[in-house]
Formats: sequence, C-alpha cells, structure tokens
Amino acid sequence: MILCHHRSHDRLRHSFHRPPCFMKIYLKLVLSYLRVHWLLFFVGLAAGSAFIFLFPTLSRALQPPKVNRVALVGNYTAGSLPLKIQNEISLGLTKLLPDGHATGSAALDWQTADSGKTVIFNLAQNLFWQDGTKFDTSQINYSLKGVEVKRLSLYRLEFKFKESFSPLPTILSQPLFKNALIGLGDNAVENIKFNGRFIASLTLKNLPTGAQKIYKFYPTEEAAVTALKLGAVNHVEDLHQTYGLQNDSHLKVQGHIAENTIATILLNLHKDPISEKSFRQALAYALPDSYPHSATASSSLPQNSWAKSLNFKTYPQNQTLAKKTFADVASASATKRIFLSSPKELTPLAESISAAWSSLGLEAKTTVSEIIPPSFDAHLLYLEIPPDPDQYALWHSTQAGNTTGYKSFKADHLLEDGRRTLGDKERWEIYQAFQKALSEDLPAIFLFYPQLYDVSRI
Repeated sequence: MILCHHRSHDRLRHSFHRPPCFMKIYLKLVLSYLRVHWLLFFVGLAAGSAFIFLFPTLSRALQPPKVNRVALVGNYTAGSLPLKIQNEISLGLTKLLPDGHATGSAALDWQTADSGKTVIFNLAQNLFWQDGTKFDTSQINYSLKGVEVKRLSLYRLEFKFKESFSPLPTILSQPLFKNALIGLGDNAVENIKFNGRFIASLTLKNLPTGAQKIYKFYPTEEAAVTALKLGAVNHVEDLHQTYGLQNDSHLKVQGHIAENTIATILLNLHKDPISEKSFRQALAYALPDSYPHSATASSSLPQNSWAKSLNFKTYPQNQTLAKKTFADVASASATKRIFLSSPKELTPLAESISAAWSSLGLEAKTTVSEIIPPSFDAHLLYLEIPPDPDQYALWHSTQAGNTTGYKSFKADHLLEDGRRTLGDKERWEIYQAFQKALSEDLPAIFLFYPQLYDVSRI
C-alpha cells in the first residue's frame, strides 16, 4: 500500500507545485498497466482511430441500396421492352453514336469481303452473361431473311448476303439476350410483375453497386403523373407535356428533343384529290412553319443523322399560294372534304391542322384513331425513324410499311442503291437525292421533332 504523509504547512506550501497524492497513484497504476498490456492498448488505440476515420464510409456502405422508381407510359411485354431499357440490361454487337453511325460493342470490330456480301464480326473475349457464363458465338441466334449466319469460331461470326447490305452494323446494335432477359450489361432483371400479358413493373439491379431501379408502367400520361404526385414513383420519363408540374417547387422538369421521332401527316395517295401533288402542296403551304416546344423537321431522317439532307424542300406558310393552289385543284375535283385521323394524345394538334385546312375552303374534319385506318385520307402520328438513313421499309413501293401508297421509280432506285452502297460518302450523296425527291413528291408532311419532358422529385 502507498501511504501519503505531509505536514499541513507542507501541503499549503506545495499545493500549487506538486501533483496531489491521488494523481501520483493514478499515474503509477497506468504505467503498471501499460508495462503489462502495452500491445493490447496500442491495438485498441489504432482500431479506435481507424473507426473514427472510416466511420463516414462505413455508414454509407451499411445503408440500403438506393431505389429509383421510374414511371413510363405504354403497354409492353417481355419481348417488346422499350429500347432504352433493353440497352440498360444488355449490349448489341454494335452500339450507335449520336449521329447514327455504328461502332463496336460486344463485337470489337468487323470486316467486309466479297464486295460487301460477306461481313465478319470479331467478338470481345472478356464478356460474361449475367448468369456467369462466358459470352461467345454459340449463344447468338440471328434470324435474318435471306441471310446466312455462320459461326467461324467461338469469337468470329459471319453474315453472308446475296448482295451487299450497308445497314447491317446499325441493325446489330439491337441488344442481345439469352433465356428471356439475361443480358451482358451492368443491370440485371431482378423481378418482373405482370398485369395480364403486359408488364406492370420491372426491377433492375445494378451489379457493381447493388442500386435498384424499378420501372412502373402506366396506360396514360395522366396516370403516370398521378403516380408521381402520390409518391408511387420519384421520376417520370418522356411526357409530351408538363401538366403544370413546372410550378411545383418539389419537382424538377427537364425537356429534351426526341431526335428519332417526327410528328408526321401521312397522306393517302390512292385517294382523290390527295393523289394530286399540287393538292398536297396546298395542304403543306397552309400549315405553320414551327410549333411550340419542338424542333422543326427539315428532313425525313433523325435530327442529328450523319446523312441529313441539305436539299430537303420545305413549304413555308403561305396562305395566298395555298388558296390559289387549292382553288386550281378543287375546280377539277368533285371532292372538297378531307378527314384527318390521329391518336387521342394528338387531337389538339389535329384540330389546329384541320382549322388551317378549312381556311382554304376545304371541309376538314378530325377523327380519333390509335392506328392508321384502313381507308384513311390523312393520318397524324409520331413516326419513329430508324437511326440508319435506309428508309426502304417506309417508302419503297413494294413494302407494306409504305402506308401512303407512294410509288416513284426514282425513289425506289435510290433506296435500293442506298442499302447496297458501302461508303459513307457515296451513301450520303444517294440519300441527299432521295430526300429531295421525297420532299418534292410529298407523300407525307414532316412537321417537327417533339420535345419530351422528364420530371423528378427534388
């Protein structure tokens, strides 16, 4: 036992110069402990310091992965998911650049032979499917009409055509899947729920981070907006109008142009007097040069296409010329009536177009139709444009997709040459000539690229 003996006057004299007795005892105890347990002490000190330093990182790591709930509008099956979702899940052999050109993706590169009739793709050798199996040609099954597909090796795939086909690299940007929705990308399908045969919700999990994104599908834009307001989702994509959401301080609204979509009036060239080019020109001259919240279409191609026309004929609004042209045609025609059909969402636009045509002295009426009617006069729709300038399926006289009945020997010849020609420079010249012919013949009136809106909770 340690005893402490001090006279009272010593305590008074030294109270401010010597540590109290209990402090000396405490220090001796600490030193004794450290002599015996010094390793344990310093390990604990280091661990404590590390915990304090790493606590913010650890706390973030222990938090549950963030869930992003996104609303989209439309009815989709497992085999018809929106392309943007397919691209989140998997890769194509190629991928598209903003101007529509194709570059390597699951295939590193490709070579052409036999004047373009043979195309060989060299696959990346370090890719795995989301189920852990290695990616190679044995899991690729293309069914292209008139095309022979051959596996030259595990990582070389050959396409043989009867004649050269330049749009192939663009077509092969379509994402690859095996066993339904197993892909090659960073986002895997974790859960899928159906309402009948249509998808009600789709959950994606980001494999590197664990973050979830849940897509919820709604039949109308109004239903998607209601879901956002009720908190069922925190993000809505691709609305055609803002629904006043820009006035909500808790929401952020961002607009973007739909570069591969054109608001278009298809004209039935089998009908009189629509079959008359001058009548179609009168319809075009009667319409405004621009529309709110959009980018004017100056081509039948995507807005940023590398082959976009510099010679596309436009029809600036000219009421005087429109009325004169219409009067010349109307005098020779017994029909002065036209029905403009459109999906419900485009009814306001259809009514404004109908009013412009009525000002010519034409009896113009609107009807609602979600599809192109079998015997239509004019049909307004959002026309989805393929990224490659090849528009053979839309405008060649032999194709079912040519709903206007457009028939032009010159246009047919240019479309055939465009998909057979390999060089960009030569293809560019061909599609300049085609778009000039199309805009002069006017089987359709190309109005604008619409602006779409994404809305997020702040």
